[in-house]
Amino acid sequence: MQESNNGFSALSFAKFSSKEAKILCIAGALVVLVLVYIRHFANGFFYDDVYLIQENLSIKSLKNIPKFFTDIHYAASRPEYQNQYRPFFQTSFAIDYYLGKGLSPLVMHIHTFIGFVVLALMVFLLGLKIFKGIAKDPFYPALFSACCFAFHPATADVVSYLYARTNSFATLYGMLYFISYLNLPLFRKYHFYLIPLIIGCLFKSIAIVFVPLLWLYIIFFEQEMGLNNIFKAIKNTWKAMLPACLTIILAMVVVSIKSAAKVPEGSISYYTHFLTQTHVILNYFSLFFLPENLNPNGWRDFVTSPFNTQFLTGLVFIVASIILIYIFSLKKSTRPLAYGLAWFFIALIPTVAFIPLLIPQVDYYMFTSIIGLAFCMGGVAVLLMNGLQSVKGAKAIVAGLCIFFLLGYSYMARSRTNVWGSQQAMWEDVVKKDPTNGRVLMNLGVYLMAQNKLNEANDYFERARVYYPNYDLVYVNLGILKNQLKDTVTANADFRIAVQLNGWDHYEACFFYARFLSQWGHDDAAIPLLQQAVKEYPSYLDAWNLLLSIYLAHHDSRMGEATRKVNSLFPGDDNIVRFCKIYASDSTQFSGNANNEVVKQLNTQAPTEAVYIQLSLVYFKNGEFEKCIDACKKAITLNPNSAIAYNNICSAYNNLHKWDEAIEAGNMALKLQPDFTLAKNNLNFAISQKKAGK
Repeated sequence: MQESNNGFSALSFAKFSSKEAKILCIAGALVVLVLVYIRHFANGFFYDDVYLIQENLSIKSLKNIPKFFTDIHYAASRPEYQNQYRPFFQTSFAIDYYLGKGLSPLVMHIHTFIGFVVLALMVFLLGLKIFKGIAKDPFYPALFSACCFAFHPATADVVSYLYARTNSFATLYGMLYFISYLNLPLFRKYHFYLIPLIIGCLFKSIAIVFVPLLWLYIIFFEQEMGLNNIFKAIKNTWKAMLPACLTIILAMVVVSIKSAAKVPEGSISYYTHFLTQTHVILNYFSLFFLPENLNPNGWRDFVTSPFNTQFLTGLVFIVASIILIYIFSLKKSTRPLAYGLAWFFIALIPTVAFIPLLIPQVDYYMFTSIIGLAFCMGGVAVLLMNGLQSVKGAKAIVAGLCIFFLLGYSYMARSRTNVWGSQQAMWEDVVKKDPTNGRVLMNLGVYLMAQNKLNEANDYFERARVYYPNYDLVYVNLGILKNQLKDTVTANADFRIAVQLNGWDHYEACFFYARFLSQWGHDDAAIPLLQQAVKEYPSYLDAWNLLLSIYLAHHDSRMGEATRKVNSLFPGDDNIVRFCKIYASDSTQFSGNANNEVVKQLNTQAPTEAVYIQLSLVYFKNGEFEKCIDACKKAITLNPNSAIAYNNICSAYNNLHKWDEAIEAGNMALKLQPDFTLAKNNLNFAISQKKAGK
């Protein structure tokens, strides 16, 4: 085979035809792609996945799909996440839930990965057009650019993080708009290319950037004009771009109206946000070339002064880049560099220019901009190939450097998928890169506490408290840990602080404090905390279950109203259905005149199990614990499977300090009803008191 005089065709080795060499390159790229991502299919849920996917009850039924487009409250389980209108995001996971017959991370990762592979293919197809006429064979720089994108560690972060489908699929459908406009004349004629653009915008608003990106492509590569003729180029092309411009304006109006987005409490000002973002953009650029410091849960200090060196450094970088974009756009040979750099900045506009967030740098936000820098890398390789034509062996060296570069990316990307493989690996990686991140220190402590490594967990919680002294969940977890260590005084103090902070997770603080109080026999104090928790977070199933358990155990008259509410919130939930059936079977035992009903029915010849249970509660409240036990035993003769009766016996024996009898009754209650929270608490109390020798 005769070697070409230009471009990446140096990669076509003499013993292979050009077609065979290309097939080998594609096969090699696919093998590396599989090796990089094969482990990520086993990864689970992280960060916002919990509230937007894992606990989001609305994705459990395809019947909710129309509601995703009309009611933003179906977006997530927690109210503070019900603020972004992204109906196709929820729709995609509802389909995954249906196909996986439940919450299947594997099915969800397969769905995301298929979209990612299609996206990488479209990056390759666009590269063929960008490098046409610049490289003699555009196949190789196009493939190199696509691999730079697909193998980049930041890309691996997005593919591994299910919630980041907002970014990857907005980019996917934006690229589908781009490619269909360029390659499908019928779509262009009848404006079908606008359909994927609309879908992309309804995944995430970042899809709007593909309109100016396509416009700039037409100017650079179809009109073959540089930025020195930008006004003439706009005049020549504005009519063709008008439908897409109007579409994204309409889409953004709809998204704005449907969304409940606002600047979160505690966020920074727009001025501070602007000052900070110049250096954030420089960081994103640096991470493309030095991605070892990628951190999906990172933290950085805000810039508050225009004389800060970080702001000035970032500003110089942006100005210098704009100048380079202008200069590179003037020559056809360097236009891919201009386009790639411009892509990088345009793709970041939605994430750096809109609502200022509490976390100003989120590394997976650079996903779409990576494509632009990947085209830059292809452009640089072409320039090197073209400029070193006369140097013997230089092309092979450049090709080898490109392969080495991709292998380095691939190794780091595979490492990133391993980091997403477990909670511990994730938290340890983040802490290693950001040892002052109190939120992640706390999360690592939670993981260790679940492993019963209480002393290590306590160390991480205390470190988190130093850096985040007003973070309510730190005190919640300290309270849980101290309770496990039987230091109930300190635990109570920590829970009280968590509730008093009235922070972002206040309802969780209320729930865990209530659970602690109920465990130690203070149901009366637990009830108002649980009521507050479900008021702030109506879909808080754990809080509802505990509240209903307490109402049931005390035959509280508020049981009726509570069962009506939860039945509408959680239709079909087994535990909720059980509570509702118990109430419906004999609602009189929850009335305010329950004691009179007990007396009346006891005078009849056939008292029921429910009457004896109610009588046991009357005796319990009066401190007549032996009579309480006797009434429960009579209830058991009528219904040997009465978990409530055994629970009440356990509680009565606890008050009599007869721990062995209490443990026996508590175990029986849980044998009959394993999810009986109140029985678990009473049993744990009996066990702890027996161990303490009280």
